Amino acid sequence: YREKINVPKEFVITNQGVDVTKTDTTKDEKGDPMAAMMQMIGGGQENVAGVLFLVIPEGKKAGDTWSDSTSNEGVTMKKTYIINSIANKEASVSIEGQLDINKTIQSQGMELATVMTSKISSAILVDLVSGIQKENKSVTDVKGTIDVMGQSVPITSKINTVNTVKAL
Repeated sequence: YREKINVPKEFVITNQGVDVTKTDTTKDEKGDPMAAMMQMIGGGQENVAGVLFLVIPEGKKAGDTWSDSTSNEGVTMKKTYIINSIANKEASVSIEGQLDINKTIQSQGMELATVMTSKISSAILVDLVSGIQKENKSVTDVKGTIDVMGQSVPITSKINTVNTVKAL
């Protein structure tokens, strides 16, 4: 998985949607338990729309906060948003989130029981006209365990992510 670290991924956003340019097509990750774990730990960073767009509710101003949450099949995400400032049609937003995973997946004939908690802190610069995150700097701290074949494997991870969007 070293080939995925510090490797930029390019996306093109047009009026028709988002075109994802694949940077690594050499490895089929279907059925790969490590790929599934990395996807869960990363909190869905492969979800382009969730990483590139942030719609700020109408009427919010500097100092305001709001929260949201999602839950699906043993994965729960809770986020609190804080508007730090608004100037020049841009908003500086902080997000504090927690991703809880309590899920069992099947991989290569084995059951992997996963219990993890990720604390996510993000600093985001949002274009208020388009909702596009011009910059997103996130730090994710992960702690948990994976139980497989009677063994409990501790998991700890720290993920630093920087997303930058530039007009072509």
